[in-house]
Amino acid sequence: MTRTVKRLTAGSDTGEIAVFGTDIQQEIADLSDIVSDSESDRLMRDVCDMLSAAVLELEVINIPRVPGAGGQHILSKALDSIADTSEELSRIMGRLDEALRELRKRSEMLTCIRDRLTVCTERLDEAEKELDSVKGLANDGREQIIFGRKRDMAASAALAAGCTAVIDRSLTELHRLSSGINTLSVNTLPMWRARLTDALRKSGREDINSTSEIGSAVIIAIKELISRTKSKV
Repeated sequence: MTRTVKRLTAGSDTGEIAVFGTDIQQEIADLSDIVSDSESDRLMRDVCDMLSAAVLELEVINIPRVPGAGGQHILSKALDSIADTSEELSRIMGRLDEALRELRKRSEMLTCIRDRLTVCTERLDEAEKELDSVKGLANDGREQIIFGRKRDMAASAALAAGCTAVIDRSLTELHRLSSGINTLSVNTLPMWRARLTDALRKSGREDINSTSEIGSAVIIAIKELISRTKSKV
């Protein structure tokens, strides 16, 4: 992408003026098409669907609480559920890492597009000033052409500003979801899995019930993350 705007002179004909700056406008239009494809919303919905499926699986496994008078059958069932939950968490954490990579990739792309739009807007402003510099240098109808070019440039500048606003909103929501996924991936779920492993080793009623309580809190936290994200897309 060229960052400089070519110069007009008193000898620039009306044909040259008529297409002056159209390359910048075309780039803005092309970038707008990329931004308006709703890819960010689709990606966030896909991540929410993945999280919803994970919650459903964890709820199906359902580590049962072991009452004080619980027999060996209840204890064995609870331990089996803990083992299943631990395996499922490993799979979920793998999917979370993949989702996080996709979210970050999208954020990087949008940031790059926003930077390009900023440069385009600066070039449009420079192009408008260049048009002003040749107004009135010759009485050959160029005034009307310059007026039309500046009007079109203003529309492109407005489009760039709108796209930038959309990008900023998308980046905010992508960052929010990425932060939530990152917390689950590197903190919440590993902590729960460690407690599950400890409960399997000790096989005690209190340890089992503790993992059940943690699991309920984790599921609630994931559901809240899903709800917050869905409300924005």
